[in-house]
Amino acid sequence: MAGKYIIALDLGSQSVKTAIYDAEGRSLYACSQDTKLHTVGPGAIVYDGDEFYKQTTDNIRDVLTKSLGSPNPHNVVKAAMEGLHRLRDAKQVSGVRGIPVEKIV
Repeated sequence: MAGKYIIALDLGSQSVKTAIYDAEGRSLYACSQDTKLHTVGPGAIVYDGDEFYKQTTDNIRDVLTKSLGSPNPHNVVKAAMEGLHRLRDAKQVSGVRGIPVEKIV
């Protein structure tokens, strides 16, 4: 299946979701893993960046394997790193959307 594909990532508070689409926008495969939350105090939770990274790379590998047959390890890492580099924090999203950070978080 040679061609261009889009890998969509959603690193959310409930789960890490990943999907792959062909150039025409047809969904080829999607998967998700539940997000692990860690309590650090009363009313405070954090996410483990290493777990997010592992779940993301596992999901990318899964969608590539299931949709295209066999993932090239170099391309899996490259795609994961590209997705992680495009993540934006609440302050960046606030600036783009023109709304206060408090309404985003």
